[in-house]
Amino acid sequence: MILKKKFEMMLLAAAATLPMQSHAAEPSTTLVGALSSCQNNFFAMVGAKRDALEKLTTIKPISDAMAFIPVQDRVNEKASVVQFSAPYQDGKVALTGYFDEIVDLATAGKYYSWGFLVHGNVRDVAKQLVPEIYEAGRLRKAGDVYVRSDVWKDGHWQKNDQLAGGTIPQPGTVERVLLIEDAAPDFPGAVRVGCSLQGSVTVEMLKSERPDI
Repeated sequence: MILKKKFEMMLLAAAATLPMQSHAAEPSTTLVGALSSCQNNFFAMVGAKRDALEKLTTIKPISDAMAFIPVQDRVNEKASVVQFSAPYQDGKVALTGYFDEIVDLATAGKYYSWGFLVHGNVRDVAKQLVPEIYEAGRLRKAGDVYVRSDVWKDGHWQKNDQLAGGTIPQPGTVERVLLIEDAAPDFPGAVRVGCSLQGSVTVEMLKSERPDI
């Protein structure tokens, strides 16, 4: 996980599992709902909402159906966030910006993190988003953040709700994490809702999950 609190929470914390009780019964029509699956359908949703988003920020096409929100520089922390000219109402939450980061930890692998800045506090935002979040019943509270995690194994993503804290992905493995966390101190009054691909991420995986890169 790429977190603004430098890397003290980048590695998923071992925590008591406190599952959220509601599931998204239908495919979400919101940006955050599409994002929450941490799959490439998110970029199709950006493409579908391109006209509205272009009033607030720059949008670039990936294909006829897909688009993305560019940042100035993914590998520069200070240039990896774009703030919208006005809040975008996305279901029950207001999106105020977008982040897209890449951190290279050498032998520990690369961390690709992307998502939205959402107005509010972590607890309230998590509660508001439950009806939209993909597999919301697996979302759990770990300290001050909410997470849902998967690992790549045997050629496909597998659920893993018990990733150990204080460790990095094992060589040759990849973790996929949905994370809801406080965006302070850089963005007080906002929450980061995003995804992370972390570990030995392959070119093929990026082509599939991150067609914007």
